[in-house]
Amino acid sequence: MAQLEAGELAPLERCLINENAARYFFDRPKTGWLGKKKDSVLEDGVGGLAEIFVTRMDRNNYMVCTSLVDYWCLGVKDAFGPRKCDRFKYESLVELSYDSFEQGYREISLEQAQAIIFGAVDYAASLGLKPHRDFEQTKLHLGNPRRN
Repeated sequence: MAQLEAGELAPLERCLINENAARYFFDRPKTGWLGKKKDSVLEDGVGGLAEIFVTRMDRNNYMVCTSLVDYWCLGVKDAFGPRKCDRFKYESLVELSYDSFEQGYREISLEQAQAIIFGAVDYAASLGLKPHRDFEQTKLHLGNPRRN
């Protein structure tokens, strides 16, 4: 943990997001998406939730943090990690976490994960809402977002 607090992050392995949230952020048309036609992104049964994994490698161990993000209002609803695990535990954790999302998951960049998580936190803060109490630990694992 001291390594994280000093800003020394292990190399990034990969970032994941549930598929429907990925479609919401990256695949839908930029205008008119709330038109008269029903939008499958809005009807997926998980309404505005993104499960985001940020995984780094520390020697032979996976260092995993997850954030459950309500990107419509509440920001980070749950945060977990960093947790060290071997490959088997990591794969089980991914499978278990994304099992509740019918459409599975997709890989995204760290910058995309940061934008979604920090954007949701900022929006929720504008409404007077704070992120989950464990977000401070997972925030260190995300690294500093590149803001242009």
